[in-house]
Amino acid sequence: MRRLVTTLDAWWFAQGSPERLAVLRLIIGATAVAFLALRIRQYTGVAGTSADLFDPVGPVVLLARPIPTWAFEAVMTVTLIVGVAFALGWRFTWTGPLFGLLFLLVVSYRNSWSMIYHVDNLLVLHVLILGLTRSADALSLDALGGRSVFEAWDQFVAEEGSADRTASDTTGWHWEYCYPIRLLCAVTVAVYVLSALAKLSGPVGLNWALGESLRNQVGFDALRKELLEGGARPLAYLVFNNLSLAAVIGISAIVLELGSIVALINERIGRLWVAAVYGMHWGIYAIMGIFFWYQLTVLCFAPFLVSEGLVRWCRVGLARRVRARTVLRA
Repeated sequence: MRRLVTTLDAWWFAQGSPERLAVLRLIIGATAVAFLALRIRQYTGVAGTSADLFDPVGPVVLLARPIPTWAFEAVMTVTLIVGVAFALGWRFTWTGPLFGLLFLLVVSYRNSWSMIYHVDNLLVLHVLILGLTRSADALSLDALGGRSVFEAWDQFVAEEGSADRTASDTTGWHWEYCYPIRLLCAVTVAVYVLSALAKLSGPVGLNWALGESLRNQVGFDALRKELLEGGARPLAYLVFNNLSLAAVIGISAIVLELGSIVALINERIGRLWVAAVYGMHWGIYAIMGIFFWYQLTVLCFAPFLVSEGLVRWCRVGLARRVRARTVLRA
């Protein structure tokens, strides 16, 4: 048992660079801001509908009734402003946790009307994790330390060009920069495990994966689209009329979701799992037309794909290009 605990401790609290965590803050922070900016009209429109449709979820259960529409619009505006500060890493001690909280409240408030969009929950969790950890110690306005952007850039180029800077250099690495990434990967995997458990604990249990239940689900979705949305996907008919194909798809989905835990073993296995589950999402889109935007844009898998090696390669390549242009101009 002690050996297991030691192994888990070494894995979870391994050292990492501040740049890798900062890149994830930039990617996911910008994604969250864009997500809200593109939905301002939709969110405020929903918040202005009848109070009879209000069924609070998450932290919004503390509200007995909806807030005025103008108040929700003000909250949305403040959330977007704080979100930009979050992505840029400005006053992150305050803006990090604040954006995580505001983002949770805004998304929960939207989900308190008519329908819960579970696909948005993973982005909320990612923002909360980044907001509550040291993800702005690099590549941020806070990290400038009173220097101008140009001074920081010149130092960056000089450091990357120094002879003592090697690929194995771990100067500045700390366990506080690695465990948040482990946690980002873990909550991503948890979403898929819970999805598999929800299927298996349903009325049909394991039979969901054996074809019949999945075939009926695809058929019902296709019928609804034919009657209300202008037509179903051609592949929906192929799956509905082929029980064996439906069984293969169902079993594959359960294996990928329930077996997603193996993605945490090491980074290479994690990237292989990402490729497989990414293909699964495109399969869902091809058959049922359901667009899981956070997954299909690969953004939710950034914690698996942004490695220390990739960050280092980008830093070195960028610095070399800048030095080469400087030499040519001289």
